[in-house]
Order: sequence, then C-alpha cells, then structure tokens
Amino acid sequence: MATSSKPILVVDDERDNRALLRRLLEISGFQVVEARDGVEALEIAETTPPALVLLDLFMPRLDGWQTANRLRAIPALAQVPIMVLSASGLRDGAARALAAGCNDYVSKPIEINDFMRRVRSYL
Repeated sequence: MATSSKPILVVDDERDNRALLRRLLEISGFQVVEARDGVEALEIAETTPPALVLLDLFMPRLDGWQTANRLRAIPALAQVPIMVLSASGLRDGAARALAAGCNDYVSKPIEINDFMRRVRSYL
C-alpha cells in the first residue's frame, strides 16, 4: 500500500497517459494530482507539494527539462524526486533529464512491475 500522505504529481500533456497513470497509482493506494504541462505543474507543486513527480518531457508552454530545472530551484521542492516518463527516441534524452535534476528516466511504454518498483523506491 501507499507509503506517503503527499500526492504523486503526474505531469503529461496527453490526457490518456495521465488517466492510465492515475488508475495504476490509485489502485496501489497512492493519491494523485495531475498537470497538463510544466506551468501547471509548478503551480500545483507550490500549493500541494508532491512526494514524487512523474514528468513527461515534450509538453507545450514549458517542457519537462525546463520544469525539472524550475522545480529544483524552489527550495521547498528541490529534494522532491522526479521520474521522467518519456517515449522520446532522443539518444541523449535520459542524460539531459538527469542533468536537469531528474532522478530517474523510464521509457514509454512502461513495464508496469518495474515502474511500480521504481515509484515505491522513491517514497
């Protein structure tokens, strides 16, 4: 069951991706809040600090790399784990995400058991 009273923040511009992650996480007992892009994610994170951020890289207004950098610049959120979930075929996508302050990088489509093990490891 869930180990944190703080929610997991799911940041993805694709509604279906957010819905799938929400269902998967809530079945496992986690609270979930959603953001459609980086701007919304920053607003939510400052008012409802998350236990973990699940972050897509390619989004409108503010992409995942910029979002991670800005989250890391906010003292109250600087230590919140950030896990990138991306279907990016970029060879340097994972390296760029880690350089931006992310803790982990998971390629889409996700393998559910591995994904949940990683989520639990951060909480």
